[in-house]
Amino acid sequence: MSLVDPIVFEGGHPAVLVRRAAQVIGAHAYRWSSEADLQAALAAVLEPRCATVEREHRLAAADRLDFLLLGTIAVEVKLHGSATALLSQVQRYCDHPSIGACLVVTPSRRLAAGWPETLRGKPVAAVLVRRVGGL
Repeated sequence: MSLVDPIVFEGGHPAVLVRRAAQVIGAHAYRWSSEADLQAALAAVLEPRCATVEREHRLAAADRLDFLLLGTIAVEVKLHGSATALLSQVQRYCDHPSIGACLVVTPSRRLAAGWPETLRGKPVAAVLVRRVGGL
C-alpha cells in the first residue's frame, strides 16, 4: 500500500490496522502549539484515508478517546505527562470489548518508548510524531 491508500480494507485485523494507522501518522510532520492543534492536524491526515474517524469518542464516563478509527482502533494523543498514567489509561481502553487495538500518538520519545505488542490481549502501538516549523 502507498501512503495515500486508505487505512481500512475489508476483513482487516486490528493488529494490521493499528500498524497501518501508525505508518500513515508517522509519515507526516505536524504543526501544533497544543494537543488540540495536534489533534486537528492528525484529523486532517486521517479523515481522507480512513473510512471512519470519530473524534472525542466517549467509551465510558471516565474514558474519552481522542479518536476512534474504524469503530475499533482507540487513538490517544499525548504531548506530555506520566508514562505510568498513560499506561493505565491505555489499559482501561483495552478493557472495553469494542476496542480491538490501541495507538498512542506522541512527540515524546519517553512516552513512545517501551510499549508491549499487546495489552489485555489487544494489539498496542505507539508512534512518535515529528514537528515541522513552529507556532
